[in-house]
Amino acid sequence: MYYEGIQRQGYTNNGSLIGDWIGREDKGGQGWITYHLSGNEWAQVGVRNQKADKDFIPGGTTINDINFQIVKRLRKDLELDGQFTFEHWKAPIYLDGQQTVTSTTIQLTWFPKRQIHF
Repeated sequence: MYYEGIQRQGYTNNGSLIGDWIGREDKGGQGWITYHLSGNEWAQVGVRNQKADKDFIPGGTTINDINFQIVKRLRKDLELDGQFTFEHWKAPIYLDGQQTVTSTTIQLTWFPKRQIHF
């Protein structure tokens, strides 16, 4: 059995954001563009850059990534969601030199016609 409760304020404290991908004393930005193929199909490309100052984290850190996503309906009740991310990061406090990470996910979602209510 699965249960999910909703926290009234979400990830905030009296309206102030608690956590954030950029972090304290970091600089960076992100952007993306989405092209809608239809009402429930799209392709998206995104980029992100993040840099932590060496005064805050010894040696500093740098992350640059680019990501791609496509959501395509194969049939009315079947959806394919594919994502690919290519990331370069550098964190001398953790590992020397520039590191590269790639990840790919493929998700197939089936939307059954019969609905079950509890």
